[in-house]
Amino acid sequence: MKEEMSKTWVISLLLIGTLSVSAQNIQQNFLHVAPKTMKPPVVDGLLDDVCWKAAPEFESQMPKTDSAERGRTVTKILWDDKGVYLGVVNYQKNLDSLKANIKSRDGGDVWADDSNEYFISPTLSNISYYKFDINSLGVFSDWYKQDASLEYHGWNAVDAKAAAGRIAGAWVIEMFVSWKDLQYTAKEGEFIGFQLNRFEWDGGSYKRSGNTGGSFFSVNMAFVYLSPQDIPPMLEIAKQVDRLVPRPWFIAADARNWFYSDKKNVFNAAPGDIVSSMCSIAAGALKDIEKQIASDTDKSAYDELRKRFEKAGEQKDAGKAVFEYGALIAKAKLVLSELELQSMLD
Repeated sequence: MKEEMSKTWVISLLLIGTLSVSAQNIQQNFLHVAPKTMKPPVVDGLLDDVCWKAAPEFESQMPKTDSAERGRTVTKILWDDKGVYLGVVNYQKNLDSLKANIKSRDGGDVWADDSNEYFISPTLSNISYYKFDINSLGVFSDWYKQDASLEYHGWNAVDAKAAAGRIAGAWVIEMFVSWKDLQYTAKEGEFIGFQLNRFEWDGGSYKRSGNTGGSFFSVNMAFVYLSPQDIPPMLEIAKQVDRLVPRPWFIAADARNWFYSDKKNVFNAAPGDIVSSMCSIAAGALKDIEKQIASDTDKSAYDELRKRFEKAGEQKDAGKAVFEYGALIAKAKLVLSELELQSMLD
């Protein structure tokens, strides 16, 4: 196995809309890598099988202001010809305070316990998926959402298995869901959708965190790459993602290693180089607008855009700078298209 397989990969996809006018319209998704296992794990809540060592870890993302209050949540995913295996480590300071009132499958609101909520979509859909809620006892409920209007709360995954365990400072969930139950035939190199939410009730205070920024009300599936046993280079996976994403995007793999696509090529570069590239694109778009300035009103809009551009360049946080550059590029293209349209009407 490659050394990089043991790293923690928290991989975010930021999809930049070409006509978006604000950073709020930039989509954020995540990419998980699930290697195929030749020997499946025993679903006992321990995650001590050899195969789990080959699975990359993915840590749930939380606002910095909340990170000290919420426990870390680390997810691993495996698959084989029978189904998908989920291993989740839920870190918590006081395991004695865990809330676990639901004792039987489909026996109530599992999410009201300390629990995980898994969304799985073989079609990468945010409106059609299978949902599983599972508490710290390993008790779960399940249902199926066919589309935006049809939900089947009486649906049960026939082959699903789950177990809970404990390690120092954390409670653990191990779960198996068959491809048969998901009505899907898995193949190497394909992607399925996955979202995890965690519910914490420490001290009676409700806290929610997730690995994609999505929620029950606004699902945001991560891309899960069904990898061969030997995980290919990340650039190869990024190129496959590029075929699924219609807009320019970048992947922040870790502090040193990012991927970027302009929909012509996929590049592997350091964060600073990606920011510089975004900066150059934005600068070029602004220069195009400057050449076509025809009135005081347009000049005022351009000057405001230029101020924002310069301010974004001063940011020390590369991630925030890229968000701002993405918004600037989108705004610049929008203004440019409006000027071009006006010139055709004049």
